[in-house]
Amino acid sequence: YRVAMNPVSPARVVGISDKGDSWPRALIFDANVFLNLAKTPGNAPVLRAIKEEVAGGASFRLLVPEPVMTAVQHFRESAIKDHWEIRREALKNMKTHLGDLAPDPDAFRLLAQTVHCTLVEQMAALPDTVSAMDELLLAGTVVKCQPTHYEDAGRRFVEKRAPAHLRKKKREHVAIFNDCLIWAIVRSVAQDTVLELVTADSDFTSPEHNEKLHPDLEKELAGLRFKFHTLDEFVQKHISRDVAVVAPPVFVATLG
Repeated sequence: YRVAMNPVSPARVVGISDKGDSWPRALIFDANVFLNLAKTPGNAPVLRAIKEEVAGGASFRLLVPEPVMTAVQHFRESAIKDHWEIRREALKNMKTHLGDLAPDPDAFRLLAQTVHCTLVEQMAALPDTVSAMDELLLAGTVVKCQPTHYEDAGRRFVEKRAPAHLRKKKREHVAIFNDCLIWAIVRSVAQDTVLELVTADSDFTSPEHNEKLHPDLEKELAGLRFKFHTLDEFVQKHISRDVAVVAPPVFVATLG
């Protein structure tokens, strides 16, 4: 890569006690939302549509927990590499599996070669999805971790309470502790404002239903103005039906 891949700086940083502007609803995305949208071609319209909703402040105030920002910065380079790998693999599959259907084999080979050359040229630049992620993060407010958040997360991690429940990869200690920190911040924010949490994987979900919040976590926020969403459901319900989330291919691991 010939361009700088340094992560963007947050728009502003506040402590959880700061009230800031008066927004209708707070919005928190898990790190995997940013990273999976960024690495998968075709998701720039989704990211920019979300930015339109949070930048004006009419619907949501985007909050970025410090562990979310840390994870995004840590995996950002991997998201960029995966983005181009997905495009390379798509071109390879096209040439392997669709060539025999082309009415003009020579024209098909020329098209594949043209796409290959365009792809090589584009790889010198930042993917549009990553640029859109950067723009969205700039529209948010980073929520710094406080000592109480670390205490809460530490207890959960040791006691293996959700979201520190057992995972398929049991040694992902940093990622699991980050989830506990994120949830500690979610609990703090939900005490004072309407909050919507959006995730793109099963870190916070029920073992029986991966589109519902873990029942133990749901009990902790009982009576508060809190709503849990999967990414697809949130985009369709709150952003626009004119944009659709493109899922990462199965050969690419989930980031964040």
